[in-house]
Amino acid sequence: MKSINLVCFTILFFISSNSIFGQHKIYGGFKLTSNYSVFTEKVQEWKSRLGYGFGYFEVMELDYPVNLQAEINFTTNTFINKTSFGTQSVKITNNYHSFEIPLLAKYRINDHFSFGIGYQFSIGSSGKSKTVLDNNGNQSKSSTNLTGINTSGFLFDANHSSEKTMFGFRIIRTNDNFIDPFKSINASVFFGFKLF
Repeated sequence: MKSINLVCFTILFFISSNSIFGQHKIYGGFKLTSNYSVFTEKVQEWKSRLGYGFGYFEVMELDYPVNLQAEINFTTNTFINKTSFGTQSVKITNNYHSFEIPLLAKYRINDHFSFGIGYQFSIGSSGKSKTVLDNNGNQSKSSTNLTGINTSGFLFDANHSSEKTMFGFRIIRTNDNFIDPFKSINASVFFGFKLF
């Protein structure tokens, strides 16, 4: 509950920041991401697949060389586990979906390049686990809902921006176990288009 209150407070701060910091330049737009996760421990059975995301970002340029950036993104992550027991093969696919709110402080090296650090909050996370059993050509499928997923964590960001576009790379270290008992590091590349 405390993290939800903190998220709400932060969102209200950024919404009201235009009037508080009206003398500073603000720009925003839409972004697309492609992500891939790796585990912090050696995990033989689980493999990550490419995920995707899309969202909205807004940047406030403070006194040079510092920016503040807030986003709200919808993100998916996929993990697959393939095992076999004698003549029976098992394939488990976990798909995770979440709304993520990254908040960053960014240091501008020049007008085009910047590095940032921040924290990402995860809300409304859910997912589905799909299991396919294949025993000598006889397949059976089942699925279950996944809850309690948390992709919150600290992040590092590097990006290049031009007049209308933004391209970058981000790494997020999750706080909680993504697939029990393993934590993950999520790497993503993103492309943003500035609307104003």
